[in-house]
Amino acid sequence: MLMDSGKHQSWAFISMTYDELAHIVETKGLHTQLLTWLHENVSSTFAERFLGDPEQLAERYLLNGPPLATLSLDSEEPTILDILNHNGDAAELGLHQAVKRPTALSSPGAARRLRGCLLSCLPALLRLIQVCEKALGDGSLGDIDALLVCGIYMLPPITTNTFVPDRPQPQFTIAEPGDADNDCSALISKDALISSDEDSRRELVARVSAWPPELRRILCSSLYVTANWLRETINAFADQRSEEIRSKVLVRVNQLSKIESVLVSLATTLGGTAYEFNPISAGLVPEVSDTPVLRNVGSVSGASVNPAVRFSSNSGTNMDVDSTQGGG
Repeated sequence: MLMDSGKHQSWAFISMTYDELAHIVETKGLHTQLLTWLHENVSSTFAERFLGDPEQLAERYLLNGPPLATLSLDSEEPTILDILNHNGDAAELGLHQAVKRPTALSSPGAARRLRGCLLSCLPALLRLIQVCEKALGDGSLGDIDALLVCGIYMLPPITTNTFVPDRPQPQFTIAEPGDADNDCSALISKDALISSDEDSRRELVARVSAWPPELRRILCSSLYVTANWLRETINAFADQRSEEIRSKVLVRVNQLSKIESVLVSLATTLGGTAYEFNPISAGLVPEVSDTPVLRNVGSVSGASVNPAVRFSSNSGTNMDVDSTQGGG
C-alpha cells in the first residue's frame, strides 16, 4: 500500500499509509536511525499542521482576545490542537475567509489538489508518532504528554445574530469583545460541552441547536474530529504506569461519551436539511473509491516546530501507547 499511496489523490488514503507505517514500526520494527528520522519528520509535520499556542493562533485568526479552547486538562499547558484551521466545512461555507488573517488563508498547491480533508489524517498521525515514541523511548510517551491534556480549538469568536435566511452565502461576523452571550466560541469553551450537570449540558445543546445550520454543521465536523482525537489519545495513554496519567485518561473517557452525545444531538437537528452532517462528504472518512485492496493492519486509527521540539506538558510525567479505529 505504501507503493500505491502516490496514485490516490486523497488525504484519506494518505491516512491509511500512516497507519501502515505505524503497523510496520509496531510489529516488524525499523533500524534505529531510520526510526529516528521517521519520528522527527512526522512529529515536525504534525506540529506544524495541527498544533499552536495562543500567540500563534492570534497570528492565524482575527480574535478579540485570547483563543478560547475547549477540553483542556491543564490550564498551564499552552499547546492547543487547532481543528478549525483544517475544517473543510468551515472553508467551504466561507468561515475561514471571515476569520482568518489574509496571510493564513493560502495553502500549498499540492494540498489543495488532494480530495477530502487533512483532518482525516489526524488520528493516524498521532498513532504513528506514539508508536515511534514508544519504540524509541522504551514504552514511555513522556515527551508527548502534552497531547493528552492540550485544549482543542473548534470555533472562532463568531456572533450568531447576523445571519439572514436564504442568503446565498452565509455572513459570518466577528463577535464584539465581551459579548459572550452571542460569541459561539465562548458558549462552547472550556468544559461547557462536557459539563457534569446534565441540565446545563442539555440547555447548551438547545442553545446551539438554535444556531444557523451553517455553524451547526461546522461544529459537528469539529466534534467528530474531537471524538476521534480523544479516542486515539485514550488508546495511546491508557496503559501508562503513572497514576496521574491514568486519571487524565479516565477524564478523557468521560469526555468522549459526552462529546459523542452532543454530536448526535446536533447532527439530528440537521437531518433532512441542505446542511446535513455527513462525515464522508466532509472528507473525514474514506470513500469507497479511496479504499482499494487494503489488507487488515489490525487496530488502526484513523505552530511551526522543528524536528527536535517535543510535545511535553508541564507535568513531566510519562506515558505509553496503543491505538484503535479513529475514523477521523
